[in-house]
Amino acid sequence: MAQQKLQKVLITGATGYIGSYTSRILAATQPKTIVYALSRASTETSRERSPKMAAFDNIEFVQGDCLDKAKLPSEDLLANCDSVIHLVGSITDSFNYKQILSTLGNPKNI
Repeated sequence: MAQQKLQKVLITGATGYIGSYTSRILAATQPKTIVYALSRASTETSRERSPKMAAFDNIEFVQGDCLDKAKLPSEDLLANCDSVIHLVGSITDSFNYKQILSTLGNPKNI
């Protein structure tokens, strides 16, 4: 029987309110999935601030910023992800979602 491929999912905003719940639910219900939890904080700080997430072996914290191409995760990590769940959010009117989408890729018609 062929072994099932390990799924890899990048979650932006993973340490925020909705992102942390989503990360934990995905990690708990899909143990064969690696969840890359993207946060602007360092991996150590994210781990300290999110002990419930850090308790999962299949959650890996990744430092990065969706608004800055120089601070995105490595191209290798992005290329090896099967899915991206985009949960970066802000309560300010000045948040530029088009900039985030164009930083993560080159979407059409935004």
